[in-house]
Amino acid sequence: MYAEYSYYTDSYGGRALSEDEFPEYAERASDFLNYITRKRLVDNLPSDQTDLGRIKRACCAVAEKMKAIDKRKEELSGSASGGALKSMSSGGESVSFELSEIDRAIVGGEKELNRYSRSYPFDFIIASSHICHGKDPYYPSFYEGRSDEEAYREYFSSILENLDIFSNFDVYGHLDY
Repeated sequence: MYAEYSYYTDSYGGRALSEDEFPEYAERASDFLNYITRKRLVDNLPSDQTDLGRIKRACCAVAEKMKAIDKRKEELSGSASGGALKSMSSGGESVSFELSEIDRAIVGGEKELNRYSRSYPFDFIIASSHICHGKDPYYPSFYEGRSDEEAYREYFSSILENLDIFSNFDVYGHLDY
């Protein structure tokens, strides 16, 4: 874990995560940072305090975003829409939903991925999943507290979610991660 709770509250100035919540989210954030750095930080943390501070701040920021995403998912768990009801009519069965800030960021990311993938003459685009709902299936923490089958189902369900968001690719690689 790249940041401790005392750093989070005292240096980073974080308030979104309680002391009880912080270890789980910081661990998930650290897994994410390991993923995006291709695990280069695992055995090679910088000794330079400025660089180390940047890693700790990144861990804290990602942990807070993960909590915000989890909170939004919880809010939507009973909603078939994925957003707050904005308008509704009965005769023609028209329903509209308003997107939250997080939802707009996700949709914005989708648009950015699609724009990028169409802006270059790629010969072949391979899509793949390396993170499942903020956790890396490479690490044992992904499997803790549930059966292997439950973990695999979550992983494959997340792939289906990814396919709903981004479909401009030629093949989906290594489904068996």
